Amino acid sequence: MKELQVGKLTKAEVTDYEEQCAIIEECEESAIDFLVAVRKVKEKRLYRQEFGTFAEFCKAKCKISKGHIYKLFAEQKVRKEI
Repeated sequence: MKELQVGKLTKAEVTDYEEQCAIIEECEESAIDFLVAVRKVKEKRLYRQEFGTFAEFCKAKCKISKGHIYKLFAEQKVRKEI
């Protein structure tokens, strides 16, 4: 799984990244909004200007490991299916 893809973000991506980080930081009590924002950052690799990997982003911005984020993603998927 090759994740390291460092590069400058477009202006639109910078704006999107900043919006998603604001949601992550402000909405910790809202798990759904938090996970939606984190998933968007991951899928679009919006972290790449500030962090080399998604794992680094998770540790710095979310204060939890990438593995834990993936577990939360899996739980969210199961809940949607129920």
